[in-house]
Amino acid sequence: MHENWQPSEDFVMRARTWGHALPADGYKKSDLIEFITYWMAEGNVMQHVQWEQKFARLLMNRKKRAAGKRGESSDDDVPHWNSPEGWEDFL
Repeated sequence: MHENWQPSEDFVMRARTWGHALPADGYKKSDLIEFITYWMAEGNVMQHVQWEQKFARLLMNRKKRAAGKRGESSDDDVPHWNSPEGWEDFL
């Protein structure tokens, strides 16, 4: 990772092929700066596409957390199938 790292021009499209539905505008500059700063400090070495996949995952995780704060349902709201709560509607 280096301070001038940028995702490729087709990053949003590529992220969709990896199962990450990013918004059309892609990402905020502040998200990119935070990502670069964090990974520069870590000192990891990866291929460009691996960095893009990590960045896409970060953006999706933030999107999920933001949805949870707005009160939208997430998979965490669904009880585990083998929990007492999961069986209430069945019984």
